Amino acid sequence: MNHCESVYVKLTEGRTYLDTNAYENYKVAKNAGLRFGFYHYSHITDESKKEVDFFLNQLEKRKTRAQVSPIDLSIRYL
Repeated sequence: MNHCESVYVKLTEGRTYLDTNAYENYKVAKNAGLRFGFYHYSHITDESKKEVDFFLNQLEKRKTRAQVSPIDLSIRYL
């Protein structure tokens, strides 16, 4: 049987969107014994640095220790 060993939880999108389910999703993954990390969904605009800063700021507020790479980037081409 195949099984999941790790998951990435969406944390942010763009410059202002914070996934309100992120912390709950993180807790479910952690309680299930899964390795976890967070990701940001980027809109790829001329303000990419602001998106990265927003993601890193929100990640720091969570005070969690990701067990896989804490950073992943999903890209939406306009």
